[in-house]
Amino acid sequence: MIKPQNIIAQISKNVKKMQWKCLVDGCTETAINSHLIQRNGLLSNISVNGHLIEIKMVDAHKWNSKEPPLKFSLVGIKKRPIS
Repeated sequence: MIKPQNIIAQISKNVKKMQWKCLVDGCTETAINSHLIQRNGLLSNISVNGHLIEIKMVDAHKWNSKEPPLKFSLVGIKKRPIS
């Protein structure tokens, strides 16, 4: 029987590899998160000392059923792939 963690890990791996079409009108490139949110606009208004709280999925190979599959981490605005 396949463990749920292995199934989640494979799905996550496949999604990360996918090439998504950019959703911005007039842009025909592959999506690279470059049009998301401006650093000096909304992000600077909701950040604390230049940082945001990011929610990420826990690595499915390290996940156990006694803990939530998500983790919160503090990320600097300049570290995010946005413009």
